[in-house]
Amino acid sequence: MKIKNITKLLMSSCKTKIEKDLWDLWKTLYPLMIKKELKFMSFDEYKNECKGKTYSKKSYKDIQSEMLSVVKNHERGGGK
Repeated sequence: MKIKNITKLLMSSCKTKIEKDLWDLWKTLYPLMIKKELKFMSFDEYKNECKGKTYSKKSYKDIQSEMLSVVKNHERGGGK
């Protein structure tokens, strides 16, 4: 199989995975949208809103360490 074909296959697989993950997230928001606790948006609107957004590239350990520091600071009264 040519590299070009492998690349296309991998890209298609990634897009499918991302769309499935977005669908799963949208499904969790749907009950809140029905109750009008969140503004209703179709899945396509949600998917388009999420496109291009990037999130932290920090590791889980880095994020956990940072959040533990925030919690400790808050417990000491540093958040007042």
